[in-house]
Amino acid sequence: MSRVREFYEANTWQFLLVGSGQAIHRELHGPGVRGRAQALDFAHRLVDEQLDAVGVRDGGRVLDLGCGVGAAMRYLGARSRADFVGVTISGRQVRIARRIAARSADAARLRFVEADFCDLPADLGTFGLAYSIEAFIHAPAADRYLSQAAAVLAPGGRLVIIDDLLAEGADADEPSVQTVRRCWHYDSLLTGSALIRLADRAEFDLVEDTDLSGYQNLGRPRDRLIAAGQPLLRRAAPHHRWSQMLVGGHALQDVLRRGLLQHHRLVFRRR
Repeated sequence: MSRVREFYEANTWQFLLVGSGQAIHRELHGPGVRGRAQALDFAHRLVDEQLDAVGVRDGGRVLDLGCGVGAAMRYLGARSRADFVGVTISGRQVRIARRIAARSADAARLRFVEADFCDLPADLGTFGLAYSIEAFIHAPAADRYLSQAAAVLAPGGRLVIIDDLLAEGADADEPSVQTVRRCWHYDSLLTGSALIRLADRAEFDLVEDTDLSGYQNLGRPRDRLIAAGQPLLRRAAPHHRWSQMLVGGHALQDVLRRGLLQHHRLVFRRR
């Protein structure tokens, strides 16, 4: 996970600049969304639905695996009385998350831990719900991520993964896919069927699989600007992490637009 740590240590502040200073995942313009702020919260809403399903809205424990700067935890904390633990590989993200959360009325219920979600601390305890928003994809070993999630979830608890999947039948060696893998550290880019099989081995049953691809906002003005700058960015990428990230982001737009990658929410139940 050292490459992922370096990626977010270097790029978190840039993600925050383009994410209104709050969230570092993409906008989803789903049903009922009006404006950019609600689009950034749409993924949070998809997790919020599960609080009632596992009975933790009025009290319980929730784990954010790859919490970034804590945007999802703050959203969910404001709408429940659960206690939240967020795990991120980036010490910089932990510091930012704690600083932002300190201004929240729910600060006492939001805890941030610097750790690898493929090797969770032994003292985390048990949770009723765990989730990852655009973080599972960075796991160096998907089976290890799933086994660690299963170890901390109570029987009947749920795991929500919102992330990119390789489309069934898509060529994993296609150049743009490989650029995304390399530049954005997509180490667990799997098809949905492969992920479901691995989850089954880790004692998870699939509850729901929702394709969110149509809710993405592709080809924004800044995306077109980045596309125009690709020749320069590709030359700079070996020497500058931000340029590398923009090259990967352009490739990600390409594969999403072509349907080689799809954005999904998968909900699993711990047996």
